[in-house]
Amino acid sequence: MAKLLVVHMLSWPSVEVLQALVLIAWSEFGSGRDSGLWMYSRMAVGMAMDLGLGFEATVQLAATESEREKVRLTWWSTLLIDRINSWGTGRPIAIADDQFDTALPAVSQENEDHTKPPSTSFVFGHLCRLVQLRGKLGDVLNNKVKRQGSLDLDETFELSQLQHQMTMFYQSLPPSLIFNIQNFRRYSCHNQAAVFLLLHAMFHSVITLLHRPSLLQNFTPDVTLPLATSIDLSRSSARSIVDMVILADEVDQQALLANPFLDLTVLTAARAFLAERETLSKPPPNMSAITVVLTRQWSEASLERCKVTLAKMSKYWGGVGCVRRILDQQSAGDLDFDVGEPTTGDSHISRELTSI
Repeated sequence: MAKLLVVHMLSWPSVEVLQALVLIAWSEFGSGRDSGLWMYSRMAVGMAMDLGLGFEATVQLAATESEREKVRLTWWSTLLIDRINSWGTGRPIAIADDQFDTALPAVSQENEDHTKPPSTSFVFGHLCRLVQLRGKLGDVLNNKVKRQGSLDLDETFELSQLQHQMTMFYQSLPPSLIFNIQNFRRYSCHNQAAVFLLLHAMFHSVITLLHRPSLLQNFTPDVTLPLATSIDLSRSSARSIVDMVILADEVDQQALLANPFLDLTVLTAARAFLAERETLSKPPPNMSAITVVLTRQWSEASLERCKVTLAKMSKYWGGVGCVRRILDQQSAGDLDFDVGEPTTGDSHISRELTSI
């Protein structure tokens, strides 16, 4: 019904109609219709640009700061669904970062009085900052993978700078945004745990890949990524994702189940554990037998937890089923997979799902 009603409103753009398009795009993902997600998210971006929401000058026309922040939140919600959709399907983004100048949602230090609810934009604003950095990192790596060539000096420098910015971003998070049980419970009480969880899981998924580029090379065997590797750091970040998912499942399942785009971070962690399985099939000579056994048990248990998590999410979000099938086929050793369901018409989902 919503899709029928919104058609008649497309000729009268408004913030409310834009918000409806974003919600419909989420609904399409929940129904497992990848093409619908892409179409409605593109319609949302188009309407947002038509309204001028991509420019801070337009935002400033709102009468109050509360209304201005509402407009910013709407713009960034629209942009994020476009970005994450692009990462998942490999389709190009609708608008580049240099084509808009709307300020990020307010990320200034919130009131440390934990008896009061956190600002709506506080966690989300930091997530937007991370998405921008993640997108730039993905652009550099994916462009290199597609052309199967070496990074030039400018790209190498840019990648190094972005890696540093990622680290500085995480170190700059205020105490109230550090991931721990107390903070998680606080955001859970105010229905913000899903964004809090996604913020940290997304960061660790990028670190997992950046410090173990062979996780990308499984799907692009002729490409060498010139990154300093640290398998221990990659493994640690993958484990952090699983630990956070376990905590969310125990404390607030809604934070997990109401978080559809968490699926790509879980897939990244799972691929790290699959890499561990491959490594342990021929363990290095200096690894003791008991270390091999314990590491294998932990990796297999973590891999199973990733599968269980995706299975739970796919009950509510049909689009997660695609990621779940990827993991099942990779776990079975099949790297030449078709992730589409014949009944949905969305059988063209790109292998960018397995990229950064």
